Amino acid sequence: GELIPDKGVDQKKLEIPKVNPESLDVPGLFVLEALGASGLRSIRYSKEIKDGCGIDKIICNDLEVHAVENIKKNIEHNKISKDTLVANQGDAVQVMMQHRYQNLKGQHTRVKEYLTEDVRVRDHEKDPFDVVDIDPYGSPSIFLDSAVQCVRDGGLLCVTATDLATMCGKNLEVCYSKYGSMSLKAKYGHEMAIRIVLATLERKANVYGRFIVPILSVQMDFYLRVFVRVYTSKAEIKKSAAKMGLVVQSTGCDSFYIQPLAKEVNNVHKCPSVDVPSVCPETGEAMRIAGPIWTKPIHNPEFVKCLLDMFKGDEKSNDSLNFDPNKLGAAKIVKGILVAVSEEVPDVPLHYCLPSLSKILRCSVPPMAKVHGALMNAGYKVSQVHCDSNGLKTDAPPEVVWDVMRAWLRKIEPGLDPSKRSKKAAKKISDKSPTSREKARVSILTKEPSISINFSIPGSLLSKLKKRKENMDRISRWTPNPQPNWGPKARARGSNKFQTHPKDRKNRDRKRQNNSQNSSGKKQRTS
Repeated sequence: GELIPDKGVDQKKLEIPKVNPESLDVPGLFVLEALGASGLRSIRYSKEIKDGCGIDKIICNDLEVHAVENIKKNIEHNKISKDTLVANQGDAVQVMMQHRYQNLKGQHTRVKEYLTEDVRVRDHEKDPFDVVDIDPYGSPSIFLDSAVQCVRDGGLLCVTATDLATMCGKNLEVCYSKYGSMSLKAKYGHEMAIRIVLATLERKANVYGRFIVPILSVQMDFYLRVFVRVYTSKAEIKKSAAKMGLVVQSTGCDSFYIQPLAKEVNNVHKCPSVDVPSVCPETGEAMRIAGPIWTKPIHNPEFVKCLLDMFKGDEKSNDSLNFDPNKLGAAKIVKGILVAVSEEVPDVPLHYCLPSLSKILRCSVPPMAKVHGALMNAGYKVSQVHCDSNGLKTDAPPEVVWDVMRAWLRKIEPGLDPSKRSKKAAKKISDKSPTSREKARVSILTKEPSISINFSIPGSLLSKLKKRKENMDRISRWTPNPQPNWGPKARARGSNKFQTHPKDRKNRDRKRQNNSQNSSGKKQRTS
């Protein structure tokens, strides 16, 4: 059946029947790679997706003529049928709009439509796609509106974004203009970037009576990538406001709160009252507002488990599959990320950074297991984060998190009065007035813990850590960069004489003009 993480979704309506594809004349997947470049990903799709119903047709599109020529050469070099993989030259937005879901008026857009007796032949010129893959250099924002329209009901949309600096608080105005959300400089910036993209996709889809269901969302290296299913339901989009929230961040410490945009009361969504404080309870400093962001789960635990099960099998157990993930060149990296994702607390947005909390209090960083044990003993859920090895994701309120840190400071320095420690540190910085960071430290340390903290590690966590230690040589959840200065390279320009879109032609002509002026100036000086 269909994997839907949100309990509010009608399971029966969206359920897809379990059938054996080999026993039915079911057409394979209809895939679009909107920004093909060399066509490498489409070639891998055609070669590696053999299980289930397989591939019916892949359209590998690119705007540049010379890029499409390279795609055709690569298709020929890899001996792939031109009927299966088609190189197309065109604007990605126009191609997607030609395959809008509305063009079919609801026909032939569900898997169960294929199971009827009067199955019509798929029209590759205008039918919506089963899978749409968007992987631009930089922001995908200009493609999202057309992308949510050209996916069939229940289809898969894969989106990549490499403009993480914009979504992590560097350019607030740019982030708002592209994604309709205000970004924020914080330790949870990468997770917030994922949730900003998901919120943008949801809003774009809602315009056309559709909504998204994330199944996997990851941030790694210098980019993020989200995988969502797109459905059509006018009743379901009424719940979309309850899936969004504003981030309220303290300016004095790492405390943050989530203010939902709507709340469900007796199956009716209403504007909520403000549940977050106007000033930081820990430091008394002002609060900043960012967002809106996606506040619901960003992964589907059952889907992630299915992916991990494929890695657990050996070659003999995977004989029934044409694709063995253990043979991937990056199998260890992919498996490590999936394991980290599977261990995350699913229904808690954003996270803390343990070294950052310790830096504010000027104490040594407590062991992650001790902090997890303290929060679990207090009755809260806690986990690490796939995008930060030092991340602390918990449903405990900020005051409880700070209680744990205060208790840890008293544990490692039992004879020192925290208030004296903070005042001494403030004088060390300046003989005049303490800085805002020192004020925050004084305010946090002078408060007494509101609950008793027990740093003993529970048995369930102890067994999990023991099992992790045994598999440490096989699973690395947070892999280091493969080489120094790892990051995105310069934007692809191709060969200047082949550039066809106006911006590159303008830049090319400007460079020619400057070069000609420089060369003429040199001739005058030499003469």
